[in-house]
Amino acid sequence: MKSDSDSMSEEEFHDELRTLLATAHEQGVDVRGGWDCRFDECSDFEVVVVEAQKR
Repeated sequence: MKSDSDSMSEEEFHDELRTLLATAHEQGVDVRGGWDCRFDECSDFEVVVVEAQKR
Protein backbone atom coordinates (compact mmCIF):
# COMPACT_ATOMS: atom_id res chain seq x y z
CA MET A 1 0.00 0.00 0.00
CA LYS A 2 1.26 3.46 -0.82
CA SER A 3 1.85 5.99 1.91
CA ASP A 4 -0.19 9.18 2.20
CA SER A 5 2.65 11.13 0.57
CA ASP A 6 2.51 8.95 -2.57
CA SER A 7 -0.14 9.53 -5.19
CA MET A 8 -1.68 7.06 -7.60
CA SER A 9 -3.23 7.91 -10.92
CA GLU A 10 -6.41 6.28 -12.16
CA GLU A 11 -4.30 4.49 -14.79
CA GLU A 12 -1.94 3.12 -12.12
CA PHE A 13 -4.93 1.93 -10.07
CA HIS A 14 -6.36 0.17 -13.13
CA ASP A 15 -3.00 -1.48 -13.90
CA GLU A 16 -2.59 -2.72 -10.31
CA LEU A 17 -6.15 -4.02 -10.20
CA ARG A 18 -5.68 -5.89 -13.49
CA THR A 19 -2.45 -7.43 -12.19
CA LEU A 20 -4.11 -8.47 -8.93
CA LEU A 21 -7.09 -10.07 -10.71
CA ALA A 22 -4.94 -11.86 -13.30
CA THR A 23 -2.53 -13.24 -10.68
CA ALA A 24 -5.36 -14.44 -8.43
CA HIS A 25 -7.18 -16.06 -11.37
CA GLU A 26 -3.97 -17.81 -12.56
CA GLN A 27 -3.49 -19.20 -9.04
CA GLY A 28 -7.00 -20.65 -8.89
CA VAL A 29 -8.72 -17.99 -6.79
CA ASP A 30 -12.36 -17.43 -7.78
CA VAL A 31 -12.38 -13.63 -7.81
CA ARG A 32 -16.03 -13.37 -8.88
CA GLY A 33 -18.53 -12.04 -6.39
CA GLY A 34 -18.74 -9.35 -3.75
CA TRP A 35 -15.90 -8.31 -1.50
CA ASP A 36 -16.19 -6.01 1.52
CA CYS A 37 -13.08 -3.91 2.09
CA ARG A 38 -13.07 -2.28 5.52
CA PHE A 39 -10.46 0.25 6.57
CA ASP A 40 -9.77 2.20 9.74
CA GLU A 41 -7.93 5.01 7.95
CA CYS A 42 -10.29 5.73 5.03
CA SER A 43 -13.73 5.00 3.57
CA ASP A 44 -15.00 1.43 3.40
CA PHE A 45 -15.74 -0.07 -0.01
CA GLU A 46 -17.73 -2.91 -1.47
CA VAL A 47 -16.22 -4.37 -4.63
CA VAL A 48 -18.18 -6.57 -7.03
CA VAL A 49 -16.31 -8.60 -9.65
CA VAL A 50 -18.33 -9.96 -12.57
CA GLU A 51 -16.78 -12.10 -15.30
CA ALA A 52 -17.19 -10.38 -18.68
CA GLN A 53 -17.45 -11.98 -22.10
CA LYS A 54 -14.32 -11.65 -24.24
CA ARG A 55 -14.81 -9.30 -27.18
